[in-house]
Amino acid sequence: VWRNVISKHPEEMKHLHINTLSAWKNQFGSGKAFIAAKNVPGTDVIYLSFKWRNASLAKEGLESVLIAFQEASLKQNQAEHHQRYVYLKKQSDELQRQLTNLREQIAIYKKENKVYNIESTLSQYELNRGQIDNSFKMTQAEANNYRQQFAAYESSLGMNTKKAVAAVAIGRSSTLSALYAKRYELVEQKHANQTRYTSENPKMKQIDSELAQIDQNINDEIAKSGLGLKTDTKNIAIIADEARSQAVQDMLIAKARFEGAEAQTIGLRKSLGEIEAKMQKVPKIEATLLAMKQEESLLSKSLDAIGEKALDAQMREAQTLSNVFVVNGPGLPLKPAAPSRIQLILTGLLVGVAGGIAAAYVVDKVKPGTEASDRKPHLSLEELLAKERLNDHSEHLPADFYAGKGNGLS
Repeated sequence: VWRNVISKHPEEMKHLHINTLSAWKNQFGSGKAFIAAKNVPGTDVIYLSFKWRNASLAKEGLESVLIAFQEASLKQNQAEHHQRYVYLKKQSDELQRQLTNLREQIAIYKKENKVYNIESTLSQYELNRGQIDNSFKMTQAEANNYRQQFAAYESSLGMNTKKAVAAVAIGRSSTLSALYAKRYELVEQKHANQTRYTSENPKMKQIDSELAQIDQNINDEIAKSGLGLKTDTKNIAIIADEARSQAVQDMLIAKARFEGAEAQTIGLRKSLGEIEAKMQKVPKIEATLLAMKQEESLLSKSLDAIGEKALDAQMREAQTLSNVFVVNGPGLPLKPAAPSRIQLILTGLLVGVAGGIAAAYVVDKVKPGTEASDRKPHLSLEELLAKERLNDHSEHLPADFYAGKGNGLS
């Protein structure tokens, strides 16, 4: 109202001797002096009235009040929708954070367990297990075959692999062959002389001394050859012929193939166990992923719903209307407003005072003439008594008394 009056009717402010908003507030306060509102019981209808000494200005003032009322309602509605949007936006951001973290956890879980698709993973595991199982059975059969071949070679040669290799190495070494040949001759001589001589015989001692020297030479030669034999050199066999050397070579090949097949079998058995262990974990992984997927779906749906609500609140904030609708707009009054009780009292007092002053003035002006016209002659005591007697007997006098003689007493 202040802005409307000060901008459109400065002469009214000049008449009221008001120049500032503070002066306006000091004089009118909250505006109850000229603004009144009344609610119709049981309805949302509110009657507003605006009193001013100027009817057109009162109409403009009421229009200003209605506009302010509508704007306040609009701001309140917008504030409610904005507050709802801010609340929903915070919820949406929190759900988005939770959804992002959950998806990262799902990706990490799949990577750690090397599972990206349960069905394809199970199919791949089944395929791998079948292939490994077939390879394991075939390799195991080969290992058993090579083991049998190796055992047959050991049985035919009468020695294990290490001894057979040493025998072939010795047989192929000219020095060792010569030393073993010499040792064989000395052993034969010793056996031949044992029936003839005692061990204390110089000849027998000579044979023992030569045998000891040959054994020492054999050990030294074996040590230099790098064969690493630790068995008694006296019991080592010598394989010098080509057939038996080939048999030893075949035995070594069979052993190598057996050991390779055995190692491969162990590896395949380990791989088969790992595949089966992984397959046993798949149901648990599947259940965990299913729970995580369900949580992801729930969060995603909640995020979509919250997002729609937030967008709706934002649109409502932009498109909201005021809850105040004008049914009957302000108009000029058909008749002046009835005066208030205070106004009637003040007016009555003023009229009374003015009337009293006027009456006193009139009385004061007409008093001399009135006294002259109202003045009467003074009667003596005898005349008063005669008049009294006349009044007492006047009702017994004839009518013509008043017509004639009564004039003398007027």
